Amino acid sequence: MDILNVVMQKIKLLIISLILLLNFNLVLAISNVQHSIDGNKVTLTYQGIPPFWINVRGETNIGQNGGYLWAKTYANSFSYDMSFAINPSKKFYYGVKDNQWSNTVSFTLSNTCSNNLSFDEDTQLCMEQQVLNKIQDIRTKLKVCGSCDNLSQPIVSLNGGDKASIYNVYLDNKKVRKFMPVFSIDDISVIDDPQNVLRFNLSYNQMVDGTNSIKFLIPAQGEYFQNRYDVLTPYQTTNIDYTIVKKQGIYGASYFFILKKDTIFDINNITAMFDSIAQSESGLAGLSNVEPYYVIAMPTLLGIAALGGEGNFYLGNQMMSINFGGEKYYNEYNKDVFKGEFAHEYVHSLQSKPETGLYGVNDGFFMEGMADAMAIYEGYRTWNEVGIYDEQIEPGCSQLTNPQVMHTLGRCIFKHLNQSGYLDENFFYRLFHLPGDSYNLYTCDINLQDTYCTSELNKLISYSANQNMTSFIREELLGNI
Repeated sequence: MDILNVVMQKIKLLIISLILLLNFNLVLAISNVQHSIDGNKVTLTYQGIPPFWINVRGETNIGQNGGYLWAKTYANSFSYDMSFAINPSKKFYYGVKDNQWSNTVSFTLSNTCSNNLSFDEDTQLCMEQQVLNKIQDIRTKLKVCGSCDNLSQPIVSLNGGDKASIYNVYLDNKKVRKFMPVFSIDDISVIDDPQNVLRFNLSYNQMVDGTNSIKFLIPAQGEYFQNRYDVLTPYQTTNIDYTIVKKQGIYGASYFFILKKDTIFDINNITAMFDSIAQSESGLAGLSNVEPYYVIAMPTLLGIAALGGEGNFYLGNQMMSINFGGEKYYNEYNKDVFKGEFAHEYVHSLQSKPETGLYGVNDGFFMEGMADAMAIYEGYRTWNEVGIYDEQIEPGCSQLTNPQVMHTLGRCIFKHLNQSGYLDENFFYRLFHLPGDSYNLYTCDINLQDTYCTSELNKLISYSANQNMTSFIREELLGNI
């Protein structure tokens, strides 16, 4: 009888253990996987035992290498802005895993944008209206067309070559009929241009206007373009196809014109840097809120044709453009280009705020010098990078490089203020909180010999420094002349 009781007790314990084990496995299994969509933002919810792995892709191979997104989280929900993903169908597949993957689930992003954003058909992105207007203007300037045929194809010989290689330029699969292929060689000869679409009259101004395609005659495979990785190969076609990718930041958004095959740009870190600079410079200006920003980043190939000049501008409405040169230039020579250019152009966006009182400063050279000085003060640029020596400069400004460029005058004034110890947080705060007077600097030139100019300049910087700056102007800017 005792043996039977012992056996029965063991059977009960075994049954209880099996039930507990079954329940334990049921708890571990991922369950109740759901999603919701808000514009380009997807939010996933699920139940299970953390940590959770999430994989979002354009096909159903969940858990395999690749895909649009991999993430690890300990929370029972996960949200992400999918606007970065180049996926014309806008259909995505995802799975969630704790100890095993959930069933594969799909979602489709809608063409409806939230938060007062507007939908762009070409990129399938939700954009701020002023950005969308500018992007459409850029497409017009680049003469982008989806169904233009019978375009001219001029013939150009490089380094005396005779082997044909076709070079085509696109933006989101549409032909770009105006672009600037800056070459890394000097031996460039136009063989045939029946419709006069080539503007190769200057060493740098090598514009194509009227076609997206050039037949190059080359001696051998190689890189013939400045600051680019584009390779021309005899008897083959090279298609350069850019697309626009959006990255949402905390205080703004960035729009990058990048090659579809690009792995060079870390747009997450670049946009995080923009957020940090915006916060820092808004604070230095003494503004109560961090002003929003909207960056349009383009290569020289497209940016000069679309925007003119050097391609780095404050465009108004908190928008700014940055010319990153080309993929090779960015990757091998200047990964700080986004930092320096954004830090400068963002100050211009702050200067445009009506509450600052800077609307009364009616000449651009001072505003340019101020933008550089703030970027340098915060450590985002150096004086060398803006053409002024890092070391002490002599009194006066006319001795500086490129004295005919009025930007130089603004930089010179702020360099003297800096090396004389006047630039600090109080100076910039007061400069951004002027009493609303007019400061007429339009009579100034690099020599600063006009007395009306120096009087107005004295009024402006004396208020900012909170002291009379007459002796500074006489001794440092004029050199006791």
